[in-house]
Amino acid sequence: MYSLKLGLGLSLLLSLAGCGTAKPPVAAAPKASAVAARPPVPPCPEAIVPGGDPLEAAGFEGKPVVRVCVVGGTEESRRTAQRAIELRPSDLFSAERVRADLEAILKLGPFDDASAYGLVVQQGAGVVLLYAVHDRPRVADLAFEGAKVLGDASLNAKLPSAKDIPYDPAKINPIAQAVREEYRSRGYDSCRVVLVTEPVAGSPGSVHVRIKVDEGPLSKLSKVDFRGNKKVTEAELRKVSGLKVGQPYVQDELERASLLLTALYYDRGFVMVHLVNEPTAVGREGEVPVTFVIEEGAVHKIGKLVVTKLGVFVAEAVVEKVIRARSKQVFSRSALVEDIQRLKTYYEGRGEKIDVTPLTEVNPRTNTIDLTLEIGPAEATK
Repeated sequence: MYSLKLGLGLSLLLSLAGCGTAKPPVAAAPKASAVAARPPVPPCPEAIVPGGDPLEAAGFEGKPVVRVCVVGGTEESRRTAQRAIELRPSDLFSAERVRADLEAILKLGPFDDASAYGLVVQQGAGVVLLYAVHDRPRVADLAFEGAKVLGDASLNAKLPSAKDIPYDPAKINPIAQAVREEYRSRGYDSCRVVLVTEPVAGSPGSVHVRIKVDEGPLSKLSKVDFRGNKKVTEAELRKVSGLKVGQPYVQDELERASLLLTALYYDRGFVMVHLVNEPTAVGREGEVPVTFVIEEGAVHKIGKLVVTKLGVFVAEAVVEKVIRARSKQVFSRSALVEDIQRLKTYYEGRGEKIDVTPLTEVNPRTNTIDLTLEIGPAEATK
């Protein structure tokens, strides 16, 4: 993250000027001059203590930058940040350019925060621009803990070398997420994976990074039921779903089963079928009962069937020869896919590459589907 905080003004100026108790020597009165000398530009501070009278960025806009300072971090990281800063002394202050500098600093990687502050100097004639940076802690080591099923040692062997690099959660989070997904694909649906950092004793600025795994119980299907099916038997549904009691509960497998069951109904003309998994709670031992609630709807048959090529009706003889679907037949999606492939094969034999777009119009009053197959030139592939 970064922030543009242009206005430490008075408090920063005082801290830079110092406030010792020793009385300064009395200087001789300066000679009269037509042009008063400008006050010297304060040096770069070692740190910034927020406070003072805040000013909006607009109050600095257009003023010449007389000094650019980087504070915070280490000497090495300050030099790194300095190389990314484009605003230079003698440039005119621009809030947009300051924001660009802050973004460039954070893209370098070693910093987890950067802020900008402005200090009006020389009686308002110039601006000292200060970029405050905060280093990320360094990674002392990176390891998994608690992964009994996948094995800590096995996972640790796959980790990238992360020793003595800046700790960036955005680079380690994908590793943790991948492990969590692997557990869920094996039936550990309640698995949690979190990143934890622990300071290294005697080494400030360094951290141990742990990817801690709470596996949770192995979830298993304790029941697979179907409700609402009247035209398709439970035995057929159970076979097509591929789900069995006792197998690990995996959400992706449940979604796949839903698609397979819907496809079965589509192939039998039930194009208005509605199928959902009834929400169920996971038991204390990880048992998960599953119920598919089905609204079958009516069987739909093919109404009108036409084939067009570039807007012109294809000869009935060709349709009769190539297409197996017929009016008044029960609509089947898989049969439609096969007919589309037959059309492509037929035209390829004639030296033409084509695409086929199926258009359907459902008539709920007659429970029919008017089907149009539009033939056009195949799109060129890159």
